[in-house]
Amino acid sequence: MPRYKSNKRANAVKAGFASGFEQTIHKQLLEEGVTKEEIGYEESSFSLALPSGRGYSCADCGSKSILKASKYTPDFFIGKEGNRDYIIETKGRFTALDRKKAVAITKQHPELDYRMLFEYDNKLSKGAKSRYSTWCEKNGIKYAVRRVPEEWIKEVSK
Repeated sequence: MPRYKSNKRANAVKAGFASGFEQTIHKQLLEEGVTKEEIGYEESSFSLALPSGRGYSCADCGSKSILKASKYTPDFFIGKEGNRDYIIETKGRFTALDRKKAVAITKQHPELDYRMLFEYDNKLSKGAKSRYSTWCEKNGIKYAVRRVPEEWIKEVSK
């Protein structure tokens, strides 16, 4: 059995979540009146093409814009089953790869109402001035920190 740094993470994994933050958000949604049926946890996936980022070039044309096929599974689908209103992606750390995925998701799947929920509004990297929130604003992605905002909860179609 894997060992975890905290009991919170271990308990979340036992409950079927990838992190304690995901479990906390699920609990908050239920406490705010969103029903279990209106919360889809990792219920489906989408195809995604991400930059390979490995310095490869195409053997035929020499292009360095090589994409690799990937799969994206959002954390939470919110709304009535079969007609979800929006997606919430929870993040403790928001790495460079996470940011590439977020941009790819919004460009390749414009039909999705994609939103980010951060555990903390940290700086993008140690010496950076920009924070997770400023990155989202720059890239036109709705975001919140620590809790699902009341406005988002009100958007759940009843």
